[in-house]
Amino acid sequence: MSRFSEAPEEIYGMMKQVMEEKALPYEGAQIKILMDSKKKKSKGKYCFASIKKANEKEKFLTADNINPDGCDYFLFIDENIFDNIDEEDKKRILYHELLHIERDVEKDDPWKLRDHEITGFHDEVDGDPDVFRAWDRVAEIAVSIYEEDK
Repeated sequence: MSRFSEAPEEIYGMMKQVMEEKALPYEGAQIKILMDSKKKKSKGKYCFASIKKANEKEKFLTADNINPDGCDYFLFIDENIFDNIDEEDKKRILYHELLHIERDVEKDDPWKLRDHEITGFHDEVDGDPDVFRAWDRVAEIAVSIYEEDK
């Protein structure tokens, strides 16, 4: 059995809501959301989600009748953590990952990824002064989930 599964439609709807509420200029970007059932750590901390730009092979493999060019990004969400947090924190996670997307219309492939400006992004902190407390709260939930497994 694969550790990955397609995200339910409600998460795609939540992502669309975040894009609209935050006025993110990503119209036309094709994002495939995958739920990951395996824990992931980075620099000793649990990773709630991550985003990856699709390479040419992945674009080809994700192409279909609805999206003939395939997806531009893969957004991976830790399913175990996501299932145990409230809706506002889910939206924070989606917003954070979406902030990694950058568009350069001058290029043949206009979609890129950008790194953090600080621990997160200025827009994220300016719009939500509670964001770092939220990350601490979600991290505590992650520890409680994964430390039980030991």
